[in-house]
Amino acid sequence: MPESPRGSMPTPAQCRAAARAVRGAELSRQAIGTIRPRGLTGVFRSRLPLAMAIRLAARENRLVWHSPEEFAVLERPWLSKDAPPPRATRAMRLLDGGWELVPAWSIALGLLLLFVPVVIGTRLAAAPELGLVLILSLALLIMLYLLGLMLLMGVRAAVWMWRNVDGFTPRAIELARDPYLNHNWSLSLCHVTEPGHVDAVLRGALRQVRTLTGAGQVILCPMSACTSTRAQAELAADRRTSRLQGMDPELFILDEHGPAGAKPVRGDLHPPTGWVSAIVGMTLVFAAVTADVVADEESAACGTSCAGHPATYGAALMFLLRRMSVVGQADGVVASSRAAQIAGAVYIMVGVALYGFVFVAVRRFLRLRREAIEALLTEIEAQTRRDRILILTAATVEFDAVVQAVRAALDDEVAPVVQPVGAHSAYYLGTIGRTEIMLALSEQGTSGTAAMRDASANLIGHFKPVSVFLTGICYGLREQRGQRLGDVIVGTRLRDMGYRKKTDTGDILRGDRVTLSDLLINRCRSAAVGWTRCGVHFGLMLSENVLLNSVAARDELIRLEPDAEGGEMEGAGVYFAVRHHPVEWILIKGISDWGAGKTDDVQALAARNAADFVVRVIRG
Repeated sequence: MPESPRGSMPTPAQCRAAARAVRGAELSRQAIGTIRPRGLTGVFRSRLPLAMAIRLAARENRLVWHSPEEFAVLERPWLSKDAPPPRATRAMRLLDGGWELVPAWSIALGLLLLFVPVVIGTRLAAAPELGLVLILSLALLIMLYLLGLMLLMGVRAAVWMWRNVDGFTPRAIELARDPYLNHNWSLSLCHVTEPGHVDAVLRGALRQVRTLTGAGQVILCPMSACTSTRAQAELAADRRTSRLQGMDPELFILDEHGPAGAKPVRGDLHPPTGWVSAIVGMTLVFAAVTADVVADEESAACGTSCAGHPATYGAALMFLLRRMSVVGQADGVVASSRAAQIAGAVYIMVGVALYGFVFVAVRRFLRLRREAIEALLTEIEAQTRRDRILILTAATVEFDAVVQAVRAALDDEVAPVVQPVGAHSAYYLGTIGRTEIMLALSEQGTSGTAAMRDASANLIGHFKPVSVFLTGICYGLREQRGQRLGDVIVGTRLRDMGYRKKTDTGDILRGDRVTLSDLLINRCRSAAVGWTRCGVHFGLMLSENVLLNSVAARDELIRLEPDAEGGEMEGAGVYFAVRHHPVEWILIKGISDWGAGKTDDVQALAARNAADFVVRVIRG
C-alpha cells in the first residue's frame, strides 16, 4: 500500500492496514490493551475497534501519521475544552466513550430477536407447549447472561478492592498514574517498525500537541503503548524523555527540550492500608471452627425437633455468617443453646467491627491515593516547569524579526500558534531551553485600545510571564558618539516624555524617570560579551507617543535629556502596564534612523539585530 504524505489524514483502508500491522507486532497484546483497555466486565473492550480508533484520532487531529508502519495516537485530557466536532466525528466519539455497551447489548438484543422466529415457528407448527418451553428457555438464557455480566463486574470490583485496598499489595503510586493520564496529554499507541524512526514520531507528537493547544505541553508516554521492544528502547533513550521512577508500568515524560532531571516519585507512600485480607480471612477461619461447636451444642439442645435451628454444620456456619453480615438477622433461624446465642451475639459485634474496619481501611486508601496523586503532580511539574517570557512588538517588521530569530534558535520552521486574549492576541513560538516564548503585536504608540498600554496590560495579566521584553526599532540620539544604524540599545532607564509643562522659556519635563529590571540589565550586559553582530549601547531611553521625524524636535529632546541614547513610542505604555504585576521587564531596540529623514532601508536589519540579541539574552 502506498504511503501517505506525512501529516495527511489516512484513508479507511490505510487505517485497517495500520490496525493489522499493530495486531501482528511483537508487543501487540499490551499495546492494544493500552489504547483499548478492558471494560467493567473484563470481557469487552471499552474503546472503539483499532481501525476505527485510528480513524477517529485522525479526524480529531490526534494522529501522528507517517505510514501504516509508522504512526502514533495521542489522547486528549478528559477536561480539555475543544471546539464541538463535526456530526460524524461526534457520533464516533460517543461510540468510543461507550463501546463496551455495544457488544454487551448486541448479544442481549440478538437473544431477544430469537423470540420472533420462535413464536412464528411454534404458531405455524401449532405447538404452543413447545413454544412456551423455548420462550422460557430464551428468557432464562438472557437472565443468566445478564447475571453473568453482573457477576463478572462484581468479581472485578472485589479483585480491584483486594489488590488496592489490601495492605499486602499497596499500589497507590500506580493508581496515581491513571488520573494523571486522564487529565493530561498522553501517548496511547506508538507503532514504528523502522529502526531510529521513533524520534521523528515523538517530534511529530510534540508538534501536533503544540498546534492543538497553542502552547508547549508535556506528553505522558506509558511504555506499554509501544508495539515492539526496540521502540520501547528508543523511547527510553530519546533526549526528550525522562522516566518517572516508581511507576508500573513504566511511564515517561516527553518534553520538547527534555525534562530538567528525572527524580523518583516519593517511595514512602506505601504504608499498609488495613490488612483487610488477613482480618477477613482470620474471621472466616474462626467462624468455620466456631460453627462446629455451635452445631454440636444446638443439636444437643433441640433434640429431635431441630427444624429452624442451626443444628448442622452448614446451618450453623450460615447462622454465624448472617449474624456477622448484620443485615441478615431476620432469617427464621432460632438458637436454643446458650453457646449458639452467645456466638450469634458475638458475631453481630464482629460484623459491626469488621464494617468499621473496612470503612477505615478504605478511607486510608483514598487518602493515600490522593497523596500519591499530589506527589506525582509535584514531581512532574518539577521536572517540566517552564518559565514564560512575553516579547512585545509594535510593527510587522518587528514581529517578523522575532519570529525569524526564534526559528533560527530552535532550528524549527513551525508557524506561530495564535492564542486570542480578549481583544488582543499572542503567539506561541516555541520553547528555548526551559522558557516558553510568547510574542505579541500591538498598534504603534500608547493611546488606543489596541496600542501598547492596553495590549501589554491585558497580555501580562493573562499569561503572567516572568519577564517581558519590548523589542523592535527606535531612533538613535548619539550618531556623533559612536552609534551606527543597526546597533542595539538596551534601555537601563526610561523617561516618559509625554508629560511636560510648556512655558515661554521652554518645556519642563514632568514624566517619570524609572530604572528597568536590574536582573535583565545584568543579563544583557553578559550577553553583550562576545556579541559581534553590531554595537550594543546601554543607557536612558526616551518614550513619547509621537512618531519623530524632525531635526528640530530631535535636537529639543537632546537638549531636555542630553544623556539619552535613543527614543521610541511604546516603552511608557509597557511601564504603566507592568506597575501592577510582579514582572521583570526590559527594552531592547535596534537603531533604524536618527529621528529625522526616516526611511525603511534599515528597519528590517535593526529589528532583526534587536530580536537576535533578545534571543541571546533568553538563551544565556
